[in-house]
Amino acid sequence: MKRSFSQYLSNIIGSVNNIANITDEHSQVLEWISPVESHKRHREASVARLGGVGDWVLETPEFQSWRGDENGRSHEKVLLCCGIPGAGKTFTCSLIIDALCDNTTVPNVGVAYLYCDYRKQEEHTSVKMIGSLLRQFVAAMPEVLEELTKAFRIARGQLGGRTLQLERMMDMFPKVLASFDRTFICVDALDEFPVEHRANFLQLLGQIIDKSPNTRLFLSGRPFIQLELDNQFGRLASTINIQLRHDDVRRYLTQKLNDDPVTRAMDDELRAEIMENMMKKDTDIFLLLALHIDAILREVTISERRKKLHHIGNSLNNAYGPTIDRIRSQSEVMSRLGMAALMWTSLAERPLSITELCYALAVKIGTTELDPDNIPSIQTVLACCLGLVAVDEETSTVRLIHTTLQEQLQSQQDIFGSPHSTIAEVCLTYLNFQYVQQHSAPLKTSPGRFSLLDGVLARFPFIRSGSPTLPLLEYASGYWIVHAQRGLTESAERSTIDVPN
Repeated sequence: MKRSFSQYLSNIIGSVNNIANITDEHSQVLEWISPVESHKRHREASVARLGGVGDWVLETPEFQSWRGDENGRSHEKVLLCCGIPGAGKTFTCSLIIDALCDNTTVPNVGVAYLYCDYRKQEEHTSVKMIGSLLRQFVAAMPEVLEELTKAFRIARGQLGGRTLQLERMMDMFPKVLASFDRTFICVDALDEFPVEHRANFLQLLGQIIDKSPNTRLFLSGRPFIQLELDNQFGRLASTINIQLRHDDVRRYLTQKLNDDPVTRAMDDELRAEIMENMMKKDTDIFLLLALHIDAILREVTISERRKKLHHIGNSLNNAYGPTIDRIRSQSEVMSRLGMAALMWTSLAERPLSITELCYALAVKIGTTELDPDNIPSIQTVLACCLGLVAVDEETSTVRLIHTTLQEQLQSQQDIFGSPHSTIAEVCLTYLNFQYVQQHSAPLKTSPGRFSLLDGVLARFPFIRSGSPTLPLLEYASGYWIVHAQRGLTESAERSTIDVPN
C-alpha cells in the first residue's frame, strides 16, 4: 500500500520534533549539571593573545612530559604555571587549552577548563565548579549517558526540582572520562578561588585524576599557591615559572607597532627607539609592557610619543598612575565620568551589570528624578576610562582590566575623595526618586521612615535586578547601608526616604 505525501510529511515532522526534544533535553541536562560556563572567557583570552607570544611554554620539558606522547604516556599528572601579578598567566592558560584542543596526533581528546575570577565568589563553589567541568565533558560526548539522563528526569520530577549532588557528580566522572582516550582539566587563576573552598576543590580534583589514569590537571596562579599544591599533590606536580622573555617582548612590540593606526605619528627613528628602550626594561610583567606601549601609542604626535617613552617606569603603580592622571586631565565631563566609573567598578560590593553602572553614573545627588537623557552609553563610559574598565561578555558586567588595578584602587581610595559616602548618597538619591517610590511600596519600620536594610526586594519579590524600569533598585536597596557604614558623609547621613502616611 503506497503512502500518501501527507503521511511522509507527517513522519518527517515527527522525526524532526523528536530530534528537537532530544536536543532540548540535552541542553536541560547540561544546565542541570552546572550553570557555570567558561567558553566566553576563554574566547576573550584567546582573541587578546598575540600569535607566538608565550609559545616557549609549549616547548618546555615540563609541559611535554605532562602532556604525554601520542600513546598517552605521561610522567606528570599535575602541571602548575605560576607567576607574579600581570605576568601573563591567563594568556598562558588559554594558549595551553588551544594547544590541547588543536592536537591532532591523539584522537578523542577531552578538554575542560575553568577561569577563576575574584569577582564571582558566589559561583565559585566546589559544587558549581566541579559541575562545570563535568558539564563540559558531557557536552563533548556524542550522547549523554543514560544513567545521567535518568537521574535528571527523576530530579526534575521532584518537588521544585533537585540539583545534581556533588557525590553523584564525583561518581559520574570516571564513567564520563572513560569515553575519551585522554582528558585534560585546566584551571586558571586558582589563587582567585575563594580560600575557604580552595582546599576542598583541590581535593576533589585530586580524586578525579586518581580515579581516571588518563586525566591530567593544569593549574595557574600566583607563587604562593604552590605550597597548597604541594600539600595536596606532593611530587605529582611540576612547575613552570611564567615570565616575559626577550623573544616575547620583541614579537609583541613588533605586532603592536605594525598595527598602529596613527602612521603619521611614527617614523623609523622613533620605532627603533621604542624597540630599544622597551627591550631594556627590566620587567617580568606582561601587563606592564602592554600598558606602556598602549600609553605611548595613544599619543598622536611623534614628539609626544617620544616624551611618553622616556617617562615610563618599571612598576604597575607607575603604569596605572599616568593613565589615571590622563583620565583626570580630560574635559571636565569625561574626567568626572571616567573617575566615577573607576570608583563604582572598583568599590561596588558585587560586579555591576552594564545597565546598573550606566544608571548609577546618571544619578545626580540631590535631584528628585532621573533624567533619561543623562544616562551615558557603555561605549562612552569605556572611552572615558581609557582602557582601565572592560566588559565581561560572559556575564554582561563591568570589570577592571586586572586584579592588580583593583588592589591599587582599593588601597588608594582617597583619589576618589569619599567614595563610599558618594556611592551611598547616589543609592539614597536613587531610592528617593519619585518614580522609584511610586513603583516600590517600602517597608515601614518607624513613622515616616523605613529600613532599606530589611530590603525592598524582600518585601516585594516581583521586583528584579535588571528590570528596564528599576535597574539600580536591587543594588541601591541592598548595599547602600554597607557603603554608608564605610564612610557616610553628613550630607548622605541626612538623606532619608520619607514615606507618605
